[in-house]
Amino acid sequence: MAGIGFKLRNMIDRKHGLIHSVKSYGYAVIVLNGPMFMCIVAVFIIQLILGTSKYSGIPSERILTTVTYSFILSTILTSIYSMVLTRYVSDCLHKKEFQKIMPSLYGAMVFAVILSIAASISLILFAGMKYQYGIMLSILYSIVSIISLETIYLSAVKNYKSISLGFLAGNILIVLMLLFIKQVPPQFSLNYILLSFDSGFALTAIILIYQIRKAFGEGNGNFMEWTRYIIKYPSLITIGFCYTFSLYFLSLFYRFTDTGSFINGFLTVKTGFDLPFYLAVLGFIPGLVYFSIRFETSLHTSCNAFYLSINNNGTLDEIDYNLYSLKVTVKYCYIKLALIQTIITLIMLSLPLIICKNIETGFPSYYTFCILTLGMNSSLLMYVSMIVILYFDARNFAFLISLIYLALNALLTIITYLVHLNLICIGFMTASILSLIISIVFLVIFFKNIKKYAFMMFPNLD
Repeated sequence: MAGIGFKLRNMIDRKHGLIHSVKSYGYAVIVLNGPMFMCIVAVFIIQLILGTSKYSGIPSERILTTVTYSFILSTILTSIYSMVLTRYVSDCLHKKEFQKIMPSLYGAMVFAVILSIAASISLILFAGMKYQYGIMLSILYSIVSIISLETIYLSAVKNYKSISLGFLAGNILIVLMLLFIKQVPPQFSLNYILLSFDSGFALTAIILIYQIRKAFGEGNGNFMEWTRYIIKYPSLITIGFCYTFSLYFLSLFYRFTDTGSFINGFLTVKTGFDLPFYLAVLGFIPGLVYFSIRFETSLHTSCNAFYLSINNNGTLDEIDYNLYSLKVTVKYCYIKLALIQTIITLIMLSLPLIICKNIETGFPSYYTFCILTLGMNSSLLMYVSMIVILYFDARNFAFLISLIYLALNALLTIITYLVHLNLICIGFMTASILSLIISIVFLVIFFKNIKKYAFMMFPNLD
C-alpha cells in the first residue's frame, strides 16, 4: 500500500530545512513502525525506571522479556493473515468501497484476540506458565496485535500528528502508572507493571481506531467479508507467515535449546543473545522508511505508467519506454536501498567500538550482534524483492522465496546448533544472505520476462 508513502513523501518534499526533515522522518518512523517503536520505548522506560537500586526487588528481566516477546509473538500471529488483509484493504481503497474498511478492521481484531488467547492458553498448559501471568500476557498479545493491524489502515489517515500523539500518549500513561509502583505490595508488583503496559498500549490502540474511523467512517459492511481473500489468495498467508516466522525462528529456537534463566516456562532470558538480537532488529527501521517513502512510491508511479500504456492501446515504443523506465526505477531504488542499509550496518557495527573502550567487557556480545545485524539487513533486502514481485501479482515467485528462506533458516540453524551452539547465529546470517541472492536472481528472471507476465495471465499458485 503506497498511499501512506505518497502522503509522507509529499509532506517531506513540501518544505526544506533540517528541522522539517527531522520532524517529517520522525512521523514516518512512528507511523510506519508503530508497534516496534512503541515496544522499543517501553523497554527503554523499563530500564530507566526499574534500573535503579530502589527497584532492585522487581524482576525487570521478566518484564523486558515479556514486552519483547509480546512484540515477536504478536507479529508472527498477525503475519498469518496481515498480507491478505492488506490486499483486501488495498482493493477496497481502489474501488472506493470505504464503507467496508472499518468492519474489516473489527473482524481482523476478533481474529487477533482469538489467536492471542490461544497462544497464551498453550503457554499456560504446555510451558508451565502461571495462569495470572498468562492472562495479563494474553491481553498484551491481543493489544499489540491490534496495533499491528491498525498500521495497515493508516494509509488514508492524514493526521500524522494525532497518530504520533497516540503512540506518545500510551507511553506517557505507562510512565505515570509505573511512578506509583512503590505503592503496590511486592507480591502484586509484576501484575501491576503488566497492567501498566496493557493500559498504555490499549490507549494507543483506541486513539488509532478513532483516527481510522474519522478517515473512513463507521461503515456498514460484513465484518468477515475480508476472509474470502484467504480462499482467493491462500499463498499470501504462506508468504507472510514464512517470512515473519523465519525472521524470528532463531530467537524462538533458542527458547527450546540453550539453557538460560527461565521465566514462567517458555519465556527465558538469554543474556548473550537477547540484547544483540533486539538491537539488530532496529536496523530495519531506516530501510523500511526509505522503502515506503521513496522506493514504493516511485515503483507505484512507474507501474501505473507501464500498465496504462498497455491498457490504453499505447504504441510499442511507448510500452518499451515505460518498461525501460520501470526497470531503471527498480534498479536505482534497490541499489540506493542497499547502499542505505550498508551505511546503517556500518554505523551500527562501529558505534560499540567507539563507545566501549574494551569491547570484550563493554559489549561482550558484540560478535553475535555483528552476525545478527548482517543477517537482518540481508533479510530486509530479500523482503523488498518479494514486495516488488508482488506488485505484479507474481505470487509464485514470492511464495518460493519465502519458502526457501524458511527452509534455509531452519536447516542451517539446526546444523550450526548441532556443530556448536556459538555458531547458531551464523546459520541465520548465512540463510539470510543466500535467500537474498536467490531473491535477486528471481527478480532478474522476472523482469527479463515481464512482458510475458503483463500480456498473458500469470499461472498463479492459488
